[in-house]
Amino acid sequence: MKELIRNILKEEFENPNLEKEGIDLAIKILKKTYPFVVGWKYNKQSETNAFYHVLDLICDIEKTEKFFESDIKSYYKRNLEKIKEDEFAYPFSILQIAENLDSDQKFKIFSEIRKELQDIYEMLPEKFFTMTRFNQPKELDLDKFVFV
Repeated sequence: MKELIRNILKEEFENPNLEKEGIDLAIKILKKTYPFVVGWKYNKQSETNAFYHVLDLICDIEKTEKFFESDIKSYYKRNLEKIKEDEFAYPFSILQIAENLDSDQKFKIFSEIRKELQDIYEMLPEKFFTMTRFNQPKELDLDKFVFV
């Protein structure tokens, strides 16, 4: 019981700056493969999730177009502010290329980004992790993409 209390207290009072620095570092490394990623933010679900840091990736619109070699869908060209006000399931959701991909292809690309981010995060020193009450590092879970 004492060990459980210690772990819960440790989880509650862990240094949040180190946790944020660890995620910042993982994102910085992820940008080398996915240059359209320019940052991250906690998703609303992150507050209630005891096992994951739920993140939204912040993406640059022009870099996303260039990376996927596709133009923005005409709807979004006419309504550019809609892109900046919404969250999307995939980084290419706003692009014409999305219309040519089936669900499996879309999910595969999303899964590759999510896996690479998690792999990078797991390589970081333990000091950057928040531990769950089961003494396991909290993992990163990628949820949505937002654009600037």
